[in-house]
Amino acid sequence: AITNSNIRVFNNVITDIWADGDAGVSFNPVGIYANQGAGYQIYYNSINLYGGINYAGASAAATAGIMVNSTAVVNLDIRNNVIQNSQTFVGALGRTYAFYSTGANTTFDDINYNNYYSIGPNAGFNFLGTTAFANLADWRVATAKDSSSKDVNPQFTDSLNLRPLLGSGVLFAGTPIAGIT
Repeated sequence: AITNSNIRVFNNVITDIWADGDAGVSFNPVGIYANQGAGYQIYYNSINLYGGINYAGASAAATAGIMVNSTAVVNLDIRNNVIQNSQTFVGALGRTYAFYSTGANTTFDDINYNNYYSIGPNAGFNFLGTTAFANLADWRVATAKDSSSKDVNPQFTDSLNLRPLLGSGVLFAGTPIAGIT
């Protein structure tokens, strides 16, 4: 395992991610994925997952804008991201999350000023540890963080152009981070 990866992921536009899906995470669409290491800094990313997934299996599959798929991933700093997930599964068991983590709330050094928006028939909002959360209020209690985060439609210009329209609740909702423009 990588103990001090100090990976910085910032200022990305991530959209148009497609896959067939499966019961694990091997073939599920994910915007940003971490499964080992420490010290991730994930800042100012715009993620839009949309469209249908052809997985109709007998167990639940998951797709997420940001996925942390290991309890060994620690010291995450996740701020100022705008995530929208409106993907749908052919089968009823799949779930779409804005944020998905198998780790505990102690995984995060900081997680705040994000916008989590998961909509559609398979929407599950966010996931932490072994529990799915249906709304931001419950997510804040579980993480003991995210006090300035939102759950609003970012109103992207379109599926590929992730600029929010005037009047969007994500405009000017972030916070400055030293060293990142």
